[in-house]
Amino acid sequence: MEKTENYGVVSLRWLNGQCYEIRLSNGKVILTDPMISDPVSDAPWLKFYRIPKEYGITPESVERVDYLILNHTHCDHISDVEYYIKKFNPMVICHEAVAYELAKAFDIPFTSVYAVGSEETHEFLDFKMETLHGTHNEQGMKYSTMANILEEDYGIGGPGTRELGHLGGLIQLNFILTTKENFKIAFVGGRLDAMWSRPMIRAVAKAEPNIMIRQVSGRLPENPEQIYADEIEQTGVRLMLPMHHEKYDISEKETLANLIEKTNIMLQERGVNANMVNPVRGRWYQLGISFREI
Repeated sequence: MEKTENYGVVSLRWLNGQCYEIRLSNGKVILTDPMISDPVSDAPWLKFYRIPKEYGITPESVERVDYLILNHTHCDHISDVEYYIKKFNPMVICHEAVAYELAKAFDIPFTSVYAVGSEETHEFLDFKMETLHGTHNEQGMKYSTMANILEEDYGIGGPGTRELGHLGGLIQLNFILTTKENFKIAFVGGRLDAMWSRPMIRAVAKAEPNIMIRQVSGRLPENPEQIYADEIEQTGVRLMLPMHHEKYDISEKETLANLIEKTNIMLQERGVNANMVNPVRGRWYQLGISFREI
């Protein structure tokens, strides 16, 4: 084991919420749902959106953005859109239903917005993207103040921002990225107990992804480890990474650790060669093929 060569397909790190920084093998960077800056409001529920200072993560920590992909347009997914647009002028990939309001709200050149629909395939210069339809929450849930959150809690107001708040509850863009090396990453939001979770997972399974970045909701159903184990087994992924788990990272680390341990035990008992893992916030991880002498 003296000689080791690593052929990295992709590297990534979790920053906050659903914000992952994904670095492709050619150095291009994909940033999802940018929420790094602190909210301006002192509302108690926003304490989980403030990244603990010991991690040293700020918007400036991201040094390059070529593609900005938005799952949906609630405040905790778009609060730093304007910062990265002005600094890097990336291609902004979002659902067609929110594209106009997004461009209007953040003064994004329309030539920088790539609007996509659901159940589509798009070939970009650096990857292929397959889109999946999703809805943020089960119908019947009420968010009467959702349109005001971006302005009240992040100080971001202007044309289109109220509409973005409402549209965030209506549209959720899940997707599968395929790199030039045919490495596949599924990005799936939504609660585990939602009615559309099962058909969504079946759609993901058809694409045969290598890994899945999956939401860990702040309101988990009973026996979530069984649902995660089912999703991992059904999709055939080798790794599942959490997202939107900031609440657990800040104040309930043991809850998340126990969930992951129980999920992995269940997978082992089923004979499934896969794991759920918990990346350290801000730390880079490389995913790829290793070649070494043994």
